[in-house]
This record gives sequence, C-alpha cells and structure tokens, in this order.
Amino acid sequence: SAYQQVGRVYSRLGRHRQAVRLLQQVVDKRPDNAIPLIDLGNALLGAGTVAQARQAFERAFAIDPQNAKAVLGLAQADYDQGNWSAATQQAQHALTVGGATFPVMWLLGRAAQLSGHSDEAHRAFQRADQLMEKYIESTEDKPEGYYLRGEVAFFQKQYAKALDYFKTAQERADDSKSYLAYGEPFTKADVLAKAGLCLQSMDELEQARAMGRRVLKLNPNHKIGQALRAIKIEDDDEL
Repeated sequence: SAYQQVGRVYSRLGRHRQAVRLLQQVVDKRPDNAIPLIDLGNALLGAGTVAQARQAFERAFAIDPQNAKAVLGLAQADYDQGNWSAATQQAQHALTVGGATFPVMWLLGRAAQLSGHSDEAHRAFQRADQLMEKYIESTEDKPEGYYLRGEVAFFQKQYAKALDYFKTAQERADDSKSYLAYGEPFTKADVLAKAGLCLQSMDELEQARAMGRRVLKLNPNHKIGQALRAIKIEDDDEL
C-alpha cells in the first residue's frame, strides 16, 4: 500500500516515529500479513521501543515461521536488550531459514562475540566481510560498502584495517547526505567519528582529537565527535 511504502521511506530517513504511525495503520488493516508487521517492527526498533518491536516480530513469526526477516528482527530485539546468547541463537536460525546475508552475518558475529563464542564470531565476520567485498564490486564509487567493512573490522579490534575502510568511505561520502546500507544508517560525520575512534584505539590521540573537530564541523551535536575533541593529551598539561 501507499502508506506502507511511505512508512518504509520514513524509516530509511530515520524518521522512525512517523514511520510507526503509518505502518501501524497498515498493520491494523492487514493484521494477518507478516510483511507490514516486519516493517513496523523495524521502525519500532529505530524509535528505540524494543519491547513493542519484539511483539511485532513475534506476530510476524507466528504468521510466517520461515520468514528470515521476522527471525532476524527477533534476533535484533534480543541484541538491543543485551541478550547476547538469545540473539546468537535467533541469528543462527535466521541463517538456517534465509541463508547468509550481510545483516544476518553481521548480527551473528557481534552477538556471538559478546556471548563468548569467538570462533563462531570470527566465521560470521569473515563471511560478512566477503559479502561486503562482493557488494563493493558493483558500488565502488559509493561509501556504504567501505563503511560496513570498516564496522566489521572495528568490532574485531582490527583498527588499522578499519581506519583504511573509513577513510575510503569518507572520501566517497557527501557532507550533507544521509546513507543507509542494509539497515545501517550513517552520515559522513559518523564515518569520521569511527575513524577517530580507530585513531584513539591506536593511541594516535592528537589525530583522534583533530578528527573530532572535523566531525563537529559537520554536526556540532555529534556525541562521539564531542568525546574525541575532549581527549586529554599529556602535553596539554605542560602548556
């Protein structure tokens, strides 16, 4: 329906509460259809109302137990609530039902790592990176694939590798544009912030602080940018 399409657009733009209002109307009219319930669940996740999102995904799963997006939604809800083991199990089920997609492998890697299953996490991250490498082959001039490869490397504490990907992403990103890749929203300010975190983790504190200033030029309210700019360096005390 038109409401459903507009609701999806609002979600992609980060206007989650507006998306929820529209998608709830679609669900009310089509309560036995899993797809609008999944869209509603994703919008509710974006709005930070995880418990309500879980209910939407549970309803979708009850209608269509083989729908990998419904299972992945349940996994994401568990992850957002800090239930790493449950998120790992749900992500494994999503993999079984729907195959190895980037959102599944990315979530499985993070959940498995946080729940102490490092071998499974490594395999999932490796597969996620391979999928992004393939994605970049057809989108080489766009920032999305490089940003996501940076995210995968960063989560594995491969900071130098992640920094290279984030630098490539920022070269391809427009200052004022918002991006969305496989459900991961970001801006150029976010890319620079992640690069700054890499530099901080590599003890390149002056460069990290300088990156924070670049972030704040694009978005003065960016929390990571503010934290990076506030980094204390020993030489500061001597000035």
